[in-house]
Amino acid sequence: ILSPLSLTRSVEQSERSNPLLLEHRIPSFEEDSTELLTTPHGRITVARDGNLDGPAFITFHDLGLNHLSNFKTFFSSQSMSIVLSKFCIYHINAPGQEAGATLLAAEDPYPSIEQLSEVVEYACHHYGISCCIGLGSGLGANVLARLAWRRPKLVEGLILINCDLQTSGWLEWGYHKVNMKNMGKAANLPDSTVEYLIWFHLGTLGGDRPTSAGRIAATYKQYFQNNVQPANLAKLMQSYMTRSSLKLARDIAANGKTIHGATRTLKMPVLNMVGDHSPHVDATVVLNGKLDPSKCTWMKIREAGMILEEQPEKVAEALKLFLQGLGYTLRKAKPHSITE
Repeated sequence: ILSPLSLTRSVEQSERSNPLLLEHRIPSFEEDSTELLTTPHGRITVARDGNLDGPAFITFHDLGLNHLSNFKTFFSSQSMSIVLSKFCIYHINAPGQEAGATLLAAEDPYPSIEQLSEVVEYACHHYGISCCIGLGSGLGANVLARLAWRRPKLVEGLILINCDLQTSGWLEWGYHKVNMKNMGKAANLPDSTVEYLIWFHLGTLGGDRPTSAGRIAATYKQYFQNNVQPANLAKLMQSYMTRSSLKLARDIAANGKTIHGATRTLKMPVLNMVGDHSPHVDATVVLNGKLDPSKCTWMKIREAGMILEEQPEKVAEALKLFLQGLGYTLRKAKPHSITE
């Protein structure tokens, strides 16, 4: 689908051209066309952006984030302008995770991760989407992978970042359990939860990490402290902690080759991405081993944990090559010259 050789731009060049690394700001209010949908599993907000008449491109955010804090800056970058001009972007927010969300009633059930994938399918039906491309980060990658597994004809291609399709391990389970206990009736996220979310998204800081990673971490720390509804996030954490494993498998013939037309793995092309400092590298390797090698690309991006923030140009370049591999033309029209 694409060659990693095309992604050799140096880290220094990326830092000079990436304004995020100079002054990082997280959008905190909505400027797009936003709609509130009532689904069988709760109310969600969907923000549309880009070319509203273009092919559908769906995003789903990660834990502790929403479409603004996870994707807005990335899609607003110059590198993604051609994608915005060609596609209609549907940013889907999990219940209670949108910017300025009100407190969810404690007694109201919260959708499971599987049900969140059904929420995305409901949104597709609402907007008349018969085929889409999906971009998910972390929790959102898990949600979209489940949708693609259940409705393969609906998803044309998947871009998964930090995707973990296994059940939560004991360490992850323990962290979530402690954090949820502290978040119960808190007005703001406890420090322990903030530190966990920083690690979850950026990995371990210090060492040989560039100073830009520390600046991004400081910005997100402030965001988590001031812009997240603790009780709502606790509900989403509970769903992610108790997720089931998506039992994908690569079917191998007796000669050691993959069986074409196998039904136990994802059928569409998949771009499986992770940063080399991310705590989710091993999970993406496990996922890669369960996908059809003729339809998947695993890419580990250097000098990053949160790749949309630390290496947006490299991610944008990979994403555009992936879209071109699906048959989409992403070239700006050349102006016609006038000759006498």
